Amino acid sequence: MKSLFAAAALLAASPAFAGEPEGYDVLIEQANAAYSAGDWAGMATALDAAQNYIPYSLHITRFRILAYSELGDFEEALAIARTVAKRGLSLALDGKPGFDALRAQPDFAPIAEQMSANLAPAGEADIIETVNRDSLLPESVVHAVIGGKDRYYVGAVRTGGVYAGKALHAKTNGGVYGLKVVDDLIWTVENTRAPYAGEGEGAETSGFHAYDVATGKERCAVPLNGGPAVLGALETTPFGLVASDSLTPRLVLIEGCDSEPRVILEDPRFANLQGVAYDPGRKRLYIADYLAGIFSVDLETDAAESVVNAADAHLGGIDGLSFYEGDLIGVQNGTPPQRIVRLHLSEKGDAVTQLDVLQQALPEWNEPTNGTIAGDAFVYVATSNWPAYAEDGSEVEGAQRQPLRLISVPLD
Repeated sequence: MKSLFAAAALLAASPAFAGEPEGYDVLIEQANAAYSAGDWAGMATALDAAQNYIPYSLHITRFRILAYSELGDFEEALAIARTVAKRGLSLALDGKPGFDALRAQPDFAPIAEQMSANLAPAGEADIIETVNRDSLLPESVVHAVIGGKDRYYVGAVRTGGVYAGKALHAKTNGGVYGLKVVDDLIWTVENTRAPYAGEGEGAETSGFHAYDVATGKERCAVPLNGGPAVLGALETTPFGLVASDSLTPRLVLIEGCDSEPRVILEDPRFANLQGVAYDPGRKRLYIADYLAGIFSVDLETDAAESVVNAADAHLGGIDGLSFYEGDLIGVQNGTPPQRIVRLHLSEKGDAVTQLDVLQQALPEWNEPTNGTIAGDAFVYVATSNWPAYAEDGSEVEGAQRQPLRLISVPLD
């Protein structure tokens, strides 16, 4: 019998933990062995424990439902599926005998109906900018007011470069994953690993760069040394610029062109760090972990706390993260359906009390990624085209690519 999923493959899909990867790895090996032996109780036990490591992995959740269904514990399988549906999501529960048996249960019908309804589009696409290029792999956008006019700078991963509308504003040294405007500089974090296909591709370097806002000329380039990295989201704080590293899950800070980047936080709970957003009122940095949820960090002590899920919402799969009026705005592209969400925070900022879906599953999208606050609106990259590229950077045959679109959603 084929393995349900190879441990190495699952770990590749769920990047290594900063502290104790061996515990998770062992659990997945146990789940595989149990699946091969038809030991559904053992498989369920191992996956339940693995889910504690990464509570928002829908991959693990789906196979927990399968394990309990094969075990004949339909009450537990239905409870897990019901929670997914209640949180506004959907899972493909088919293709296995256990799923077929689950779908035959009378109590599954309303769950299936809810999951189907959850996939419907919501909201309207207010497209504020379109660039008729589909090869950029645009990942990030930042808003700035230049000469009294709104300007949106977009960072491209595939080709490299910072774009202002149709024009290449700054030629970069790698794929641009995050960018911020600070005074007269556009700061970027850049990586040369796939799917970047420009000068220096394959070198697998990562670092911070700064470009002149007016001219696009590079002002400094500061590499990140000390092992493999994929610097992603970038945020300004009173302590400097903070970037998340999704490959070796950690936070990296740089104070300016004349300083060296330094790792300020690694935590065994981190799995796959994505968006970062600073709250100046609470003086906390919020981090979205694709699999582990939301964390808040005190940058004076570099201590992280897991934000409590008081809303019983799905807090995983969030890529871009922004702060607005006491709340967090997230681009949740790791869920079916993909969504733009507002996470309402408690007064202390230590809990998510409510999740509002602002937009979801719009036909104008092709994997939204990151956004920027522009007044009382959230403007985001709606068509990154990430699904058009394989893990090795090659183009997926027949995959759809769409022109760059920036979409705005009101927040007031």
